[in-house]
Amino acid sequence: VVVQPPVGPKGPQPMVVNRYGDWIVDPYGTIQNPAACPQGQGCVGQKTQTAGIQEAINYIINNGGGRVFIRSGTYNGSQIVANTNVPLLIEGDQPIINTPFFQIITTSFAYLRNLSFIQSSTTNNTPFVWLKGSTSNPADVDAYQGHVVAEQLYIDAQAGTLSNDILWVAQLKTAILRDIKLVGPNTAGSLQTYGIGILKVEGMEAVSQSGVLIYTDNVVGEVDISDSIIYASSGNQASLAVVAVLPTWYPVAHVRLKGLKLFDTATGSTGGQIIRVLTNTSNTPQSGQDYSVVVEDVDISSSSSFLDSVIAHQGGGTLSIKNVRAVANPNAFLHVFNNYPMAFTAEAISLYTDENPTNLFRFEPLNNSSPLVGSIRSWKIYSSSSINAYLFTTDMPSSTGYPYTRVVIDDYYIIDSNFLNAVVTQTGYVYNFVSLTNKNGYYVAIPSVSTPSVPSSGTAVANNNPFPVLVYLYGGTVTEVQITRNGTTYTVFSNSSGVSMSGQAFRLDPGDSITLTYSSAPSWVWVPA
Repeated sequence: VVVQPPVGPKGPQPMVVNRYGDWIVDPYGTIQNPAACPQGQGCVGQKTQTAGIQEAINYIINNGGGRVFIRSGTYNGSQIVANTNVPLLIEGDQPIINTPFFQIITTSFAYLRNLSFIQSSTTNNTPFVWLKGSTSNPADVDAYQGHVVAEQLYIDAQAGTLSNDILWVAQLKTAILRDIKLVGPNTAGSLQTYGIGILKVEGMEAVSQSGVLIYTDNVVGEVDISDSIIYASSGNQASLAVVAVLPTWYPVAHVRLKGLKLFDTATGSTGGQIIRVLTNTSNTPQSGQDYSVVVEDVDISSSSSFLDSVIAHQGGGTLSIKNVRAVANPNAFLHVFNNYPMAFTAEAISLYTDENPTNLFRFEPLNNSSPLVGSIRSWKIYSSSSINAYLFTTDMPSSTGYPYTRVVIDDYYIIDSNFLNAVVTQTGYVYNFVSLTNKNGYYVAIPSVSTPSVPSSGTAVANNNPFPVLVYLYGGTVTEVQITRNGTTYTVFSNSSGVSMSGQAFRLDPGDSITLTYSSAPSWVWVPA
């Protein structure tokens, strides 16, 4: 069936029409076909409250499944709800659907594509767009029903007073969300998924003022979130939170986060994480666990003050972190807590921070039978303040039965305004099961430079620092700049009329000298090269 505005290029036209040309809803909004009514109810002769969209969906469901196509236009109405056990496809030419609430409950297959949902100003304490299966018990994995694919959707809840999530996807065998943009108010999260067998999110853009923007809870099989951009502007927790599984339901969970760009502009937030992965929250290790977590090619920018960590992981199995670049102020870059037997790798990591992190890598075994092996290599830490941090810490659970721990830290580069004061420590009960190997490590102190006074014209000034500097020139009327290196003088700037300098930079290696010729003295600044 086709849904279209009541007035077309040639005048009035039916609001809903089937493929045979039969009117389902006439141009004046009157329902004409009994199949457009909810099952067991009569509505012929009544007016549509959803610009024909609800009636088109009812018609498809009552006729065994099919496709609803919504033409371009703006459609205003009340809430739209579909409860179906037949295939339902809803596509459009990017129509604008103004509604307080949109829900699809399916035990079959639902497909949404190329639609725009704008929430009306009506108060709504439920999610705005709700896609779910039929089971009411998310712990009953075998009862999950339904499959959902949603592509090229724009969902905007800014005009409403939403206190729940913008998009909620739950209790399905599979859910695939691709090329979706979510925009919401400061009271709402963006996406929550709950009780799903396999979840795939690709090409999502989420913009919200909520703390947790993507939250997946009790996804029992696989979570794959890739090539997505997440913006958060307030809140006390994480920009991206992923809870993959409660393993008492199902023993296997695979989490893959790749190609993400995460921006958190909150200020004053404490205790949260940017990426949080929980594969097991039980207090007792479960047998038969097979968890794997991959975080790869992720860019993070956060202004939250003193986050707990950039990446936090709870559970066991394997953890792989690669090519992660973060501008943030965390207490730790990586915090692995309550972990069961676990192997991890962290490679090609860059952290830029304005604060002094407490621990760069922190591990807290859950119990005495939680061995940890791993490697951290090819990583860089840049800080504008003095780092007085522990490179690696472990919190042991008791004084007996220590878990075996071995971590190799290799190929690191730390730049701050002071040297790193400590390399490794273990807090709590310490024993020699911790073995740490350091190789190819470099601590680089950012040198300080005093800018000398500008000398008289034609007088040389030498760089007596043990490192190169850049000399920036501003203003004045300068006719010539010369640099002398190893007894040879080079003219690096010349203008017979003289010019006002605008920040030109000249490099001086240790022992080089610079000579300015001018009629009016410029100013200059010396900085480490």
